[in-house]
Amino acid sequence: AALRQAGIDPEAGMDYCRNDQKLYRTLLCEFARDAEEKSVSLRRCFEAKDWKDYTIYVHALKSSGRLIGAGKLSGLAAEMEQAAKEENLSVLTAGHGPLMEEYKRIAQAIRDVLLCEIQEMEEEPEIMDFIPKKAE
Repeated sequence: AALRQAGIDPEAGMDYCRNDQKLYRTLLCEFARDAEEKSVSLRRCFEAKDWKDYTIYVHALKSSGRLIGAGKLSGLAAEMEQAAKEENLSVLTAGHGPLMEEYKRIAQAIRDVLLCEIQEMEEEPEIMDFIPKKAE
């Protein structure tokens, strides 16, 4: 219910995952985990007016948003992708802030709902530190 309140349609996400709940949860966690880094990249491209890379990032966001069922986010990303391709500065300037706000809001909603799972996923790589590396 909390995901739905945030504007995420779990049914749409589950459809893309062929009703594999574990896969859907993994996608949600990855989306939330990567949001900070990808937001920084988007912001950097926007500030540098690097529309080529900005287009690539918003295209990916459009797809990942659709995949998890975040229709509004996906729609905003699609608008920004088109604007970046056309280098339409008025649309880019007006739309970048709302896109970033929606991205942040969706990622935070996922973190709030799946907090324990995200923490578990982030802790897993540390286990590898205990495995001795083979001498090269």
